[in-house]
Amino acid sequence: MSKRLGPYSNISTLFRSIRNNSANLKAKIDKWCNDSFKTLKTRHVDPQRNIHNSGSELWVIKYMSPKYLSNFFEKKRRKLNVSLGSNFTWGDATYVTPLYSSVNGIVNPQMAYASAMFGRAGIVGYTLLDNSINQNQLKVFDATKDSKIGIEIYKEWIATQTSLYDHLVTSAHSQMARYYLSKIFRWTYEIDIVYFNPDEYNARYVNRQIIGLP
Repeated sequence: MSKRLGPYSNISTLFRSIRNNSANLKAKIDKWCNDSFKTLKTRHVDPQRNIHNSGSELWVIKYMSPKYLSNFFEKKRRKLNVSLGSNFTWGDATYVTPLYSSVNGIVNPQMAYASAMFGRAGIVGYTLLDNSINQNQLKVFDATKDSKIGIEIYKEWIATQTSLYDHLVTSAHSQMARYYLSKIFRWTYEIDIVYFNPDEYNARYVNRQIIGLP
């Protein structure tokens, strides 16, 4: 495995490559995360599906192959698996799709099929974006292409990570560099949810404006 990781075979080398970010960039990211939380709640929290009367239940669906369903239902605490590997857009995460989508008051039920290409079975569940019981609000980062602001902020941050950035744009290790950059970004700023446009190409299922969530 260490040979496959190339320059990242020593994890300490990876973290030594991380530079401290300016206070201005951190403030910009924190502000965007606050705006992203409001956008996600406005567009993807269904006012009709509110079993806890919290107004912050984000209902999602996880598509998978039916052969994996038995493993899910056999668990005492039924939790979705975390997808691992450098071939996932935002690194190690649970990738799901919102069941509800409304833009400018127009509800689009087709959005729920954004990731249907990944399996014929779907597991439905929810998370509380804002839990008033323990005063915990999830931190959200909008990386959708329609806003562009989040993507530009992320690109600005990437440019400050000198060693990894060099590998990203000038070496054969670009996929692994992108993988670590996305993970480090989320760890550094304690981001719970990133929502983004699917980058798969499937004319039957994927609308390029549909939003997915890790």
